[in-house]
Amino acid sequence: MCGRYSLGEFSEIQLRFLLDGLSMAVPKRFNIAPSELAPVVLRNSPNRLEMMVWGVLPTWAKEKPSGRLLINARAETVAEARTFARAFRTRRVLVPASGWYEWKATPTGKQPYYFRRKDKELMGFAGLALEGAEGPGFVIITTAASPLASLVHNRMPAVLHPDDEDSWLDPANSDSASLLPLLRPFDDELLTCYPVSRMVNRAGIDDPRMVEPISTAS
Repeated sequence: MCGRYSLGEFSEIQLRFLLDGLSMAVPKRFNIAPSELAPVVLRNSPNRLEMMVWGVLPTWAKEKPSGRLLINARAETVAEARTFARAFRTRRVLVPASGWYEWKATPTGKQPYYFRRKDKELMGFAGLALEGAEGPGFVIITTAASPLASLVHNRMPAVLHPDDEDSWLDPANSDSASLLPLLRPFDDELLTCYPVSRMVNRAGIDDPRMVEPISTAS
């Protein structure tokens, strides 16, 4: 899954995602959590930036006591699942990110790890914009983990290769046969990961130290 991510460098967002200008100030974020507002990139020619809530409460879950936000969609079923199929055809988005966190079970508790590109370039997670029972939001699509990511967790965000981003955003394309192959594990040669502070466990705390490597030696 993907339960936290960062957006620590935004100075090149307009060029990176071919945006039609930036009409809002987007601060650096080091611990974006579900239910919080975050930027997504919609459509193309030109692309535009919009703030949305991360997570959607499905209309069919509104009356359930255990109803909770959906924050991820599985690549393997996203084209057919009733909650996501329509958005997959018509409302695909990119979620700009500098990196994401996953947790690994250890004898001393779950240890967070941070994943980012080795060159520190921004990434675009494949996502969907949906209408939920409590308003619009977005979900991040996940896929099977790459060999590197699988050392920590068996799932990872579907990080789109930059050359595939236009095809993903293209509103004229609703062909699952061409879209689903884009949702593949990202190239390990471009990724790095390392353990980070457990302060990231607490939603609502945003600190640049969260993305700094730590030693886990006893």
